[in-house]
Amino acid sequence: MGEFLAREFILTLQDLDRLRLLSERLEEQTQRIKAGLEITATAESIERTKRDLEERLTELAGHCESLGLRSTLTYIGWMRRHLDKPSEDLGAELGFDLQIPHGLDKARGMIPELREWVMSDLSEPILVAVDPSRSTYYRNTELFGPEVSKKFGSASRAIEEAGKSLALGRYTASVFHLMRVVESGLRALGKSLDDPSLDPKANPNWERILGRCDAELKKPIAQRSELWRRDGQFYVDATAFLRAVKDAWRNPTMHVEIFYDERAVLEVWNAVASLMRHLATRLSE
Repeated sequence: MGEFLAREFILTLQDLDRLRLLSERLEEQTQRIKAGLEITATAESIERTKRDLEERLTELAGHCESLGLRSTLTYIGWMRRHLDKPSEDLGAELGFDLQIPHGLDKARGMIPELREWVMSDLSEPILVAVDPSRSTYYRNTELFGPEVSKKFGSASRAIEEAGKSLALGRYTASVFHLMRVVESGLRALGKSLDDPSLDPKANPNWERILGRCDAELKKPIAQRSELWRRDGQFYVDATAFLRAVKDAWRNPTMHVEIFYDERAVLEVWNAVASLMRHLATRLSE
């Protein structure tokens, strides 16, 4: 899916308006030449108009590239090739020596059709607008903060996709991605137990890891693994938080009957963000 800002549309339309004005200016200059008025000044003005047209076409091509307007880009290429054609002495028949870029007049005649190409290209894609109040979710790459991104790099893509899904109103999809984020935190918690059976490569499920965490917390403090002895309250909170997420959202999300609205997904979002920030204070992948 292509991404662009609404200003690209505005700039494209502005470019088309500038090209229209250039076309009108060139037509006026042509009429002045035929009338034999201000030949030298007009010749210089025509050359300046040619440069302006080249600049406007370059700018328009850049905006069309952002919008994915492929046919329009091809048409702009044709216009540029006309501008590159050598000048012809079109003033001789009027009794004076004046080199007028013949391709400029040809390119000018193509400007009205250029707008049609833009509109035709824009009629094909399905364009989706992101509410400005949700643009942060779509564009920010560290939605849970830099510490989470640093400690849980593998979750970064899932966090980003969860944000984009939320911004686009695909709330249930956002929750699915958030559960993948939590799984990264869950595996880090399992790793802290120093238990080879909980190796992420063995793909242990949620309940297996949480069950092992519950069992660790039931042990006397002196018998727990080193990290769990050192900061018991952190692991108590982390285990409880992860189990709450599993029961409240992870398990229900797996059922086809469950769909989330905006209010619900924001509750999940805030809970998962708080969980990952908590885990990032002690754990990493």
